[in-house]
This record gives sequence, structure tokens and C-alpha cells, in this order.
Amino acid sequence: MLEIDDKKREVNRLLLEKEKEQILVYYWFQTKNDIFADLYKMKLRLLYRKLTEGRATQVDNAFIRVSTPILSDLQHDKLRLEEFVNSSKSAIKMLY
Repeated sequence: MLEIDDKKREVNRLLLEKEKEQILVYYWFQTKNDIFADLYKMKLRLLYRKLTEGRATQVDNAFIRVSTPILSDLQHDKLRLEEFVNSSKSAIKMLY
């Protein structure tokens, strides 16, 4: 779970490790109004909107991925990445 726009959102989280290096990755699929951890749920939502609202689905979605190396401890770097996501949300919304 990741807090975005003061709401807990379900996103995908990976902790990648190679030798002694670790990278924390969050990713999700975003539409104009929703955030999805699951690609197929997003596609179903876009299909529903296309059928009911006639919206063009080509410009209504994005794949968002953010990552950070684990420099000190996981909890500290997790907070840093969450702060980055929340400080970048206005730039992400400008896509729509």
C-alpha cells in the first residue's frame, strides 16, 4: 500500500537484489481517475468507460514506475520514495 493523495492505494512493490545492491521499486497503472495494481482490472475499467462514456482509451492510461536504491535502511528509503511520489503527483496529473 502506498499513500497517494492522502489515500492508501494498492500498488505493486518489488525489492530487487543483485549481489550486495538492492533497489526498491513501486509500480502501478494509472488512469485519469483511478490507480490500479492489476493491469487487467485497469483494462476492464477502460473498456467499461469506453462503452458507457465513449471515452478514448488511448490517452487515458499510463504505467508509472518509481525506484530508489537502498542506501541506508529499507524503511528510510521507503519513506524517501513515498515522498517523491507525493511530490510528483502534480506532474503525473499534467499528463491528463
